[in-house]
Amino acid sequence: MSHDDLQQVFILVDGDNIGARLEHAIWLDDPAEYVRRSNELTSFFERMGTELTNTGISVLAIGGDSVLAECSTSDIPSVLEVLDKMRARHDVDFSGGLGRTLSQAQTALRIAKTSGKARIHIDPHLI
Repeated sequence: MSHDDLQQVFILVDGDNIGARLEHAIWLDDPAEYVRRSNELTSFFERMGTELTNTGISVLAIGGDSVLAECSTSDIPSVLEVLDKMRARHDVDFSGGLGRTLSQAQTALRIAKTSGKARIHIDPHLI
């Protein structure tokens, strides 16, 4: 195992256009629909956290429509596989960023979102 395989990687995942999904229920003046949609979204991101954990990825936090996790560089293919599976099985769009530091992961996430959303961007220093 090389030194790079042991480098820490932060993963930030954030839902795309989640507010619009909830806002629709507000415009319908339907609190039950708002709660239903909110619960669906919460469950989706909790399932994502479970899938990452089952792959050996350390999930640090799940909140709202976001997941923060960490792994080593050698785990990046597993992370991408989990995210691809989640995207294929569900109709919730999300973007992700991977970086050696939390701020690099945030920058990568912003790049993913501003380049069209529903993307995963890996900081070039990881490749």
